[in-house]
Amino acid sequence: MEPPLVRDIMVTAVVTLDPGDTVRRAVEVLLHNDVGGAPVVDADGRLVGLLEDDDLLVREGSVHVPSVLSLFLEHSSSFPPPSVRLFDMELRKAFGTTVRELMDGDPATCTEDEAVETVATRMHDGRIRRLPVVRDGLLVGIVARRDLLRLLERHLADGPPA
Repeated sequence: MEPPLVRDIMVTAVVTLDPGDTVRRAVEVLLHNDVGGAPVVDADGRLVGLLEDDDLLVREGSVHVPSVLSLFLEHSSSFPPPSVRLFDMELRKAFGTTVRELMDGDPATCTEDEAVETVATRMHDGRIRRLPVVRDGLLVGIVARRDLLRLLERHLADGPPA
């Protein structure tokens, strides 16, 4: 039996966001579709980012003062902080109003021809909850941890090999 490939478990009817969508629209889309994140695509269907529910939680309504203070206090001796990218990301999340401002603009991805085992390991090791599946830069699907659980459920239902 051939090992399963991403194409065997990926979801192709993907909930997506536009980079210009408002935070309000993004929250509505995620809640309405009962998903914790969505790929962000341009008008041509090219993946330009990934927005996760964590990206939205920091921002909703107000800045989490202890987080902002810790950013400044931890790095006061060496400003800008050692990780300028992390600092920039935290500020964008705190003050962003569009998906473009809050999304991860360089998300991890996979292809439909990769082995599920490889992708599952990458997701586990990187604490990644979902991976957009791309072909030539175009979004063709998504694999989430839930999809991995469904595969496990099917395997367990089939029982051990004879």
